[in-house]
Amino acid sequence: MKLLKLLLPLVLALSANFSVYAAEDDHIDEALKHAKEAADASTPADIMKHVDMSKNHAKTASEHLNMALTSLDSAAEHAKLGHADMAKAAAKEAVTHLKAVDD
Repeated sequence: MKLLKLLLPLVLALSANFSVYAAEDDHIDEALKHAKEAADASTPADIMKHVDMSKNHAKTASEHLNMALTSLDSAAEHAKLGHADMAKAAAKEAVTHLKAVDD
């Protein structure tokens, strides 16, 4: 029972992170889908609806790319200072964010 109490928060945190990153892949797919639908739409109202949806999904995906760049900058700064462990941790964060947008 103690082991379960110790592991439960870890399992919940990992599953929450997976859901966020799995959803991120969906944002790129959804952005592309709605951009295509905007290109094929027949009315200005339908075009705008799909353009807005595509932009919202693309912006969300972009946030992960920006966080990856921030992590990579941090990794470079730590590496320059000789902080290998901190540089590696920041690089791992970048990998996580990049994986989120490139499945």
